[in-house]
Amino acid sequence: MMIHREKRRSLSLTRTGLCGTMIVFALGAAPLLASEAWAQESRGAASTERPARPAAAAAPRPAAGQPAPSPTAPRAAAVPQQAEQPAPGAAAAAPRSAAPVVACAPPQLQAAQRSRAKDVGNVDPAVQAAYVRAVTLLYCEAGQEEQGTRLLKETAKAGYRPSIRLLASRLADDPSVLGEEAAAFYQVFLKEAAAGAASAANVAAAMADQGIGTPVDHRKALQLLRSAAADGSQRGIEQLLYALATGRGGVIDTAGARKLLTRLEQVRAVRTLPRVIVALELGREGRRDPAAAAEWRRIAGTIDKNADKAVAVALEKAWSNGGERLASRDILAAAKRYGSLEAVYRDALGKLAGPAQQKAEAVNELRSVAIQGHAGASQALAALLAESGSLGESGSEASEALREVLNSGNAQAMLSVANQIYFADTSMPKLWLAARYVRQAAEIGLPEAQHRLGLLYADGLGVPKDQREAVLWLSKAKSSGYPLAGIALEALQN
Repeated sequence: MMIHREKRRSLSLTRTGLCGTMIVFALGAAPLLASEAWAQESRGAASTERPARPAAAAAPRPAAGQPAPSPTAPRAAAVPQQAEQPAPGAAAAAPRSAAPVVACAPPQLQAAQRSRAKDVGNVDPAVQAAYVRAVTLLYCEAGQEEQGTRLLKETAKAGYRPSIRLLASRLADDPSVLGEEAAAFYQVFLKEAAAGAASAANVAAAMADQGIGTPVDHRKALQLLRSAAADGSQRGIEQLLYALATGRGGVIDTAGARKLLTRLEQVRAVRTLPRVIVALELGREGRRDPAAAAEWRRIAGTIDKNADKAVAVALEKAWSNGGERLASRDILAAAKRYGSLEAVYRDALGKLAGPAQQKAEAVNELRSVAIQGHAGASQALAALLAESGSLGESGSEASEALREVLNSGNAQAMLSVANQIYFADTSMPKLWLAARYVRQAAEIGLPEAQHRLGLLYADGLGVPKDQREAVLWLSKAKSSGYPLAGIALEALQN
């Protein structure tokens, strides 16, 4: 009986000790478990790899002759352990942990996360969980970009390196969104760039170049771009090529820029070379060099057959927006060299008021761009003939030019001629002739002409009055997406 009572007492004490241990463990590990629970909740439906927990240290074996620890003694509470301090003079080991991979993130980001298994900086589970939640909000949940960016910035400020790099890549195009935090983040990006992050070097270069979070420093920007380009960053190569070719940053290195071009993806080269050409044509970076622009134009033509068109469009925008140091006529002259239809048209209008020789040149230029589809040029030719009273007649250079445009099947030109006839300052406008041009344009398929022809049949102007024909052409214009045709059709049928 005594033996049985001792066994029961020993078993009771053992249970009490284990319960006490579990209570102490639960209390001591509460912060860690809370952060893990928050992490699991924040991940939502996204599949992620949970950061591995540090393995528990094995209990030391008792030395020979020493008693084993009592099973009833309470264990030490499980709390996050700080890294052991290095001996004096020894280099501190960087914290290491694999970056979590978010399954719904873009493949490129997932690949970057998998390759970032070395030093990720802050390895606090709560910080890593916040990063996972930020990526989920940014890429997996619609309408959550603002909240995701906020979380990404918080984890970046906490020193989590995947967050810093992702934030840098997202802000490279517009770092101004950092607002009042720009100065602090500029230092964060500089530090990460020094550690070899090309994305951080790119965004820091943009900030130095634009004076965001730091005074404007083009040379610093150039230095950072060289670092990013050396790491193989396509963005860094693209921006550095532009800087070296145009002199932005105070350094002109055409040979270096051409070497960078060989390392640049074609889609980026097609986008960058027109910018280089426009900058050199207009002197946007303090150096106007049409000869260098012509050489880059030649190179661009070997890469993209539409390069001239891109340059022309950019020059047209520069002309229309103003604010350039060059006179607008100089910009238009540059745009003409790259085949800008708008530039040719505008230049021709200026020549119409000049002497006879310039006027003849202007007519030829208007004809050339009108045949290519420029509506304003067709209208200008028609207006020129209407003013001279020779519209619809032959003999003059302008009338022959307009005839050539009309014969090319230019529907817009046909409608322009019809408009000039309708609104001609004469008591007897040739409505039959105007109706003929409107019909030709309508049959080609111009919705505006179809609408106009329907109205002519409804009112009997230049054609016999015919409601069936009116409904037919108004219906075609409506089905072609011309909104006024529907209103006219409804009024005609009621």
